[in-house]
Amino acid sequence: MNCRIETIYPGSISNLWLKVQNISKNHNVEITGSEEGGTFTFTAVGGLFKGAYKVNGQKVEINIHKKPFIIPCVMIRNFVTDNIGNL
Repeated sequence: MNCRIETIYPGSISNLWLKVQNISKNHNVEITGSEEGGTFTFTAVGGLFKGAYKVNGQKVEINIHKKPFIIPCVMIRNFVTDNIGNL
């Protein structure tokens, strides 16, 4: 099941991209792409996550293609939307 997340980032997308790059290095997240869009892969809470992202203006779209079965999409969506403004 895919998890689709759309949210608005209130700050500079360039600054968001720099922060995401730093976070990804510290947490073994593999990102392929640029601040406009790309793919990501990481392991967390005992499972593999894979997905893609796209940025259009201030709108950030994330589509998770693979995730642990026991983690519901709504939990991931809430985490992202509640925390993206803190980056």
